[in-house]
Amino acid sequence: MPLTPHIQLIVISGCFAAFIALPVFADKESQVAISTIAGNPVLHGGASVERNLWSKLYDSGNKALNERLYAIAEHKILACLKELQRTGARDNRLALARKSLAEIYIATERYSQAERILNSSVGDIERFFGARSKLTADYYNDLAKSLVCQGKNKKAEEYCDRALKIRTALFGGRHHDVGLSYKTRALILTKEGWFDEAKDYYQKALLILKAEPGYEQMDYADALDGMGIVLRNEGNSLEAKQYFLEAHAIKEKAIKLNVSANQKGLVRFTWREGVSDSKQVYDSAYPLKYMVIDGVRVAATVVRSEHLVACLVSIANCKKEGAEIGVGPVSLQELLPKQRYLAYIDPGILDLPLEEQHIVTLTWRRHWLNHIQKTRIIPGYIAHGALDPDNFFGNNVFGQYGNWGIAPREKPPVVTREQYFQAKREFDLDPETNQVDPVDYLTGSALEYRPVFIEAGDARTGFIFFQHERFDKACLRVSVGNTIVEFPFKALPN
Repeated sequence: MPLTPHIQLIVISGCFAAFIALPVFADKESQVAISTIAGNPVLHGGASVERNLWSKLYDSGNKALNERLYAIAEHKILACLKELQRTGARDNRLALARKSLAEIYIATERYSQAERILNSSVGDIERFFGARSKLTADYYNDLAKSLVCQGKNKKAEEYCDRALKIRTALFGGRHHDVGLSYKTRALILTKEGWFDEAKDYYQKALLILKAEPGYEQMDYADALDGMGIVLRNEGNSLEAKQYFLEAHAIKEKAIKLNVSANQKGLVRFTWREGVSDSKQVYDSAYPLKYMVIDGVRVAATVVRSEHLVACLVSIANCKKEGAEIGVGPVSLQELLPKQRYLAYIDPGILDLPLEEQHIVTLTWRRHWLNHIQKTRIIPGYIAHGALDPDNFFGNNVFGQYGNWGIAPREKPPVVTREQYFQAKREFDLDPETNQVDPVDYLTGSALEYRPVFIEAGDARTGFIFFQHERFDKACLRVSVGNTIVEFPFKALPN
């Protein structure tokens, strides 16, 4: 069976794991020096950048990293390391490639792997580029981020302060890199519960990053999110809401729902309790949480099946016209008491009717969940000039998540609120009379990206199954187009 690109990357990563972790030594046969001009490493003393295969891979990998095309960036940087392994080069290029790979791991939340790479290379960076260089400061800041995200706050604080001191000495107090260090320092203080100090550092970061916001303003949006979290932790929900909404508006400009994150940079959205863009149908056992991004509603809940954890995910088009929407991977990560990803279960090995029937017995009294577990032909309705995203009783196609067939009906009407309720009375809601023929399951994995055309007012809903594990807190991540929507969930009822 051919390997998927994801598996290929894992294989390549495994092959180079030992090589990546090795210390770097100056190669006497390759006197390629690297200097820093305006913060950008430039090769000289050998082949030009345009003729050097390693340089092309390195430059394209870092360009993809900057644009948040993380899978492409990882492929290119691993190819850099493979090229160095092939030639036996042990010069400063190895340290540069490791740095980029660690930044990719941080961006994709593989913090322990990033920490190992950075710890093994920080001495080489200091030796090759100087203890007070821009690259050394970047290394320190990356190491601080990898540490704080693992709860190692004291060590993270030490490295962050080193990075901030070097960057301030090099660039003054108004440079983009200084703003990033302020943001990292604020994150550490937030984790430690020092909210007043964290707020001060976020204010400093926002002042700088508003003028130099980074690619598609994402650095600025991240700082806005961070400030919102601090304010919410202080109990200032009203002011926090303004920061969250401003960050959401910036991120929405970067959304492209008909392509994957391999074609357009990844954008993350996080569901947060009490924020107006984060809604839910309240339930003590199975809350249905949802967000609307660029006119598309992404809704999810988590249910304990007989032997599995089942995630019910629904994608609805709330626009006034049909749209192609890319449906991508879904993952479930345990956050407490451990940090680990729950194993995805291929539906091809399951008795799906049995699993779904068990879930129905748990959820049938919750009519909003009962409805979206069926294929129905009730039209949606207009509220305030747009399709109502809070309506879970319109058209829906239910099937294996990501593998829905063609809905066996005409294009759904877009109607007024009055017409909607009239139609609702005309349709018999008894499942025996109102449910159309079920859509056949198609082969394939829900973990593969695929485009799905959804008409205005329509929804597509399905289950994704994971290995049965008990958890106190978990995060469900749903990929839609070039976005990831993150939903936090607490322990499931027994």
